[in-house]
Amino acid sequence: LKKHFEFKRVDGIDISNNNIEYCKSQILESNFYKNNGVDLSELESNTYDFVMSTIVFQHIPVHEIRYGLMSEILRILKEGGEFRFQMGYGEDLKHYKGGLDRKGYFDNYYNAEGTNGVRDVRITNENDIISDLEKIGFSNVKTQIKDSYSDDGHPSWIYINCTK
Repeated sequence: LKKHFEFKRVDGIDISNNNIEYCKSQILESNFYKNNGVDLSELESNTYDFVMSTIVFQHIPVHEIRYGLMSEILRILKEGGEFRFQMGYGEDLKHYKGGLDRKGYFDNYYNAEGTNGVRDVRITNENDIISDLEKIGFSNVKTQIKDSYSDDGHPSWIYINCTK
């Protein structure tokens, strides 16, 4: 991101110490934060112009936590800042990961045995995510649905862009 968009600084946040340490060793002039997975309390309000999340939200099978993290992203964005992310989209494929059930978008599955394909969430109606983002306070919510390029577990992806 620093190279392609000429950002002065690109910060990162993750729940994995290994990911944080790797990024610190590779990327200079940036801050990396290990967090608790439920909020962004280590980050100051109204700080960021742009927040991007890649392959994160579909691995959180608890709607309340996803909603809370999106609310936190609104808090840390500057006025006019952008939030972009993606999630799996479309009806579930029964053969995926041995036929394990995916949870519905609004479910709060706190007892998930795992994530990263075990109890992922898929958006089946783009109005669900649009409605959540607008309730949180985001505006100019735009979505784009694209076919998956090489993932038999996700027939499509939904890309979301919104503004504070």
